[in-house]
Amino acid sequence: MQRTRRLASMVVVASLAIAGLSACRSAPTVAAYVGDAQIPESRVQDIWDDARAAFDADAEAKLAEARKAVDDAKAQLATGQATELDVKTAEDALAQVPTRMPIERADVVSVLVSRKLYDQLAQRHSVSLPAELAYDRAGAAVGLPASTEYVRLYTQNAVLQYLVSQSLTGAAALSDADLKDVFQRAEKRNAIRPGTTFESFRSGLNAQFTEDLKNGVALRNELTSVAGPLHITINPRYQPMEIVTYSYPLQNAPALDLVGAPLGDQRSGLPVTDLS
Repeated sequence: MQRTRRLASMVVVASLAIAGLSACRSAPTVAAYVGDAQIPESRVQDIWDDARAAFDADAEAKLAEARKAVDDAKAQLATGQATELDVKTAEDALAQVPTRMPIERADVVSVLVSRKLYDQLAQRHSVSLPAELAYDRAGAAVGLPASTEYVRLYTQNAVLQYLVSQSLTGAAALSDADLKDVFQRAEKRNAIRPGTTFESFRSGLNAQFTEDLKNGVALRNELTSVAGPLHITINPRYQPMEIVTYSYPLQNAPALDLVGAPLGDQRSGLPVTDLS
């Protein structure tokens, strides 16, 4: 009986200690904890504000240019120098000018956390960023001006991910768990024909796709190996979060994220309130 009480006391003390540890890594002013380092909300806000200001200025300039094109087309139509089709083309171009931020605050947290992990992997695999990076192309892909800090971080992470991935050799065979995760992700996005079983999906994979998945899983495992000891904690406002290591491109739709390394406690996901 005494031993039982002592064990019960130890369980209580342990639970209190864990609760205390969680409390120490749950300050509302911190977006994420990575090892002993903190990513404060103020850092996230600075990057967000920088991206927002640049996006708004860029959007306003594009809107002004597109509005002028519409006005010019209408004026030329009145003098017979343009057609109704010209006016409609200009109006369509105006309607297509993006006016909504292409990223969320969670994306900012993700690039900041990812950079810390990729820096460790870069050191492990002796790779480094080249002197020149194509920020313009990356900015166009993201939908933000290349001058923003977010685009710079995003681009650097993408290049480090590529360099680390290229340094990995001898990727292990895919496990059933790996393939089931891929199958469930694709199924969730309605990217698999209804009624398709896991067995038929697995047997239908071609060699190139299988190799791409193996490389994605290998990189995911590398990220997990450096993330584990850091006991990463993500503010619940930004959960769930993961670093995607393989995406399958789709026509006229966002890429299908098939392999990724989860960050933090995936069970604590709460919707993010946009305070911008």
